[in-house]
Amino acid sequence: MYKFQRYLFITVFVPGLLMSCDSETVKEKAKNTINNTGKSLGRGTSQFFKGVKEGVDKTLGCKVELSPALQKLGVGTGKFFIAQSKGATDNILTVYLIFDKDVNRKISTRVYDRKGREYGRATTIVEGKAGEADYVDFVYSPRTEIEGRSKFVLE
Repeated sequence: MYKFQRYLFITVFVPGLLMSCDSETVKEKAKNTINNTGKSLGRGTSQFFKGVKEGVDKTLGCKVELSPALQKLGVGTGKFFIAQSKGATDNILTVYLIFDKDVNRKISTRVYDRKGREYGRATTIVEGKAGEADYVDFVYSPRTEIEGRSKFVLE
């Protein structure tokens, strides 16, 4: 944030002070400073939004499926997202699970790439009362990097 404040100061206050001078070179230098600062801010902002877009694309390109057995147990899903654990990249699947019936069991998930090849498994104990819902994390090996357009099957 400090960098942004410095750019703001340079682009707003300094040119205003310098523009009050009659010298054309001072005005030209201020104009160049404003233009260069704007370019720098634009590059930084576009890189930020590109990173956000890639994360959203990775999540949106994936899908979560429940096995018929879990569906019979009254488990449903809502939103999900992909996160990372310390020392790993994109190896956590967080799923919002909805419980129509009481559940207390291990639930496993497998992740498949876009060609249908399995490349990760994770298991966690899930507890939920009928009418409740909660986010549940499935943590894969740190070597598992969840790819875009992956399919998760919970069973």
